[in-house]
Amino acid sequence: MFIGDYYFEFPTSFPQLGATSFWYVAFLFLVFLLARPFRSILRPYILLIANVVFLYSFSIKALIYVAAAALYSYLFELLLGKFKKKWLLWIGILPVIGLLVFMKYAGLFHWKDGVVMPLGLSFYSFKIISYLADVCNGKIPSQKNPIYYFDYVLFFPSITAGPIHRAKEFFEEVNKREEFDYRDSKNGGAQMMLGIFEKMVFCDFIASVVNRIFDNPELTGMNILLGVVLYAFQIYLDFDSYSNIAIGSARVLGIHLKKNFNSPYLGRNLKEFWARWHISLSTWLRDYIYIPLGGNRRGKILQYVNVLVVFLVSGIWHGSTLNFLLWGLFHGLLRVLEDLILLPFKGKKFPKPVVFLFSIIGIVLNFAIVTALWLIFRYETMGEVMHVIDLIRAGGALNFEAIGLTHNEVLWLGAVLAITIVLDILRNYFDMIDVLSRQFILVRWLFYALVIVIFLIFGVYGGSFDASDFIYQSF
Repeated sequence: MFIGDYYFEFPTSFPQLGATSFWYVAFLFLVFLLARPFRSILRPYILLIANVVFLYSFSIKALIYVAAAALYSYLFELLLGKFKKKWLLWIGILPVIGLLVFMKYAGLFHWKDGVVMPLGLSFYSFKIISYLADVCNGKIPSQKNPIYYFDYVLFFPSITAGPIHRAKEFFEEVNKREEFDYRDSKNGGAQMMLGIFEKMVFCDFIASVVNRIFDNPELTGMNILLGVVLYAFQIYLDFDSYSNIAIGSARVLGIHLKKNFNSPYLGRNLKEFWARWHISLSTWLRDYIYIPLGGNRRGKILQYVNVLVVFLVSGIWHGSTLNFLLWGLFHGLLRVLEDLILLPFKGKKFPKPVVFLFSIIGIVLNFAIVTALWLIFRYETMGEVMHVIDLIRAGGALNFEAIGLTHNEVLWLGAVLAITIVLDILRNYFDMIDVLSRQFILVRWLFYALVIVIFLIFGVYGGSFDASDFIYQSF
């Protein structure tokens, strides 16, 4: 690799610490042994070394990008901690925003050749922006110790695909000198392993079916519609599984990141959906875009304008094509429309059977809307989206043989969807990891054994397809 006029050789045999790899699990266990059981002042330093090693496993470029961003923002947070000037804040965050926009939109200006999106750029950029804003506004004190700050920006469980955790809670967790909590670490490990299971057994199987459907030019009608519905489950399981891996990994290390998903497809409208989906991003956009713009404090018209701005920013954050912008815009417009429709019913009480009936109708209708919008999310142009819609309108019965699914695969697909739906309903009311941890030891180990058997039989190691990358890792 060239840096300036110099060429450096880096070892190529270092294993990449992908979240579903054996090496990641082994790496996390090693970091746990070094950092977790001990009430040591060395813990932040061990975490920093682990963060550096993790990033380096992907590429030296990934490490250089995030280290440079962390160092630059650290110098500005020291200045903001002393002066707290808005103009200084903008000087601090504009290069971060500029780099993010350039990396995402270089292709629109034909600069894409040679430009590679740094690993986790969207996620650590938002963490830096929120931290500098909080310091400038006096919500948190300036972090004088650079090691703690670098741990926050580079934190390896969440850097590639979130959640976007906040600095205040993170520093409190890292600073704690608590006794080792076996049950807490065990539950974190269980959540991480179940996240890996969710990705490699459920998500990647659904992804293989989705690819078979959309890669087959002869399919139309219900077959294509099945692919659209399955893609909604794929993207949910993909991001939810990574969030579980990240949150569980952090919990193993004694750091508690907030829940990032809360049964989003059980939302009765778009407002509820976004309160449940990618919660760390939704709350970030609320706190650092929507509220600073005035939120709902300046009348309905400006409130709706602010809602549209937030969803446009969300679309821009997710990708660099016009479709991402349209995806955000349509979400915003529908969010405003549903607010106008529901406005006359706010504060009114209805009989429980009526509420239940309309809740079911709302869940089904909202899932249909979100699923249709995921189609815009999946493709780069509206021409491709319209082509898929035309294929659906062309008609045709559901034919699993035409898709290429065997009888056993159809049964397994039905089981995966049923398990996902049932577990989401249960997770809406219970902390499933906590419920599992409270069971008799024999019950727990029987469950673990069942998970391992299913993993070996139906997971990617026993199947005929490759594990796909996490969708959100590309953002």
